[in-house]
Amino acid sequence: MILVLVLALVLAVIVIARRYATELAREKAPTALETLNQRYIKGEITREEYLRMKKDLEKP
Repeated sequence: MILVLVLALVLAVIVIARRYATELAREKAPTALETLNQRYIKGEITREEYLRMKKDLEKP
């Protein structure tokens, strides 16, 4: 009986930890526009490229 309770507790901890990790990953993932802004700030793309890509991202 105790073994079943311990296994249930371990399983519950694993499930909760996975859900929490998934939520954190979603929150930290940058949007495409944020990535584009960072590339422009770092000088990886020109102003013209930035504006063209930004326009593409903002299309409905």
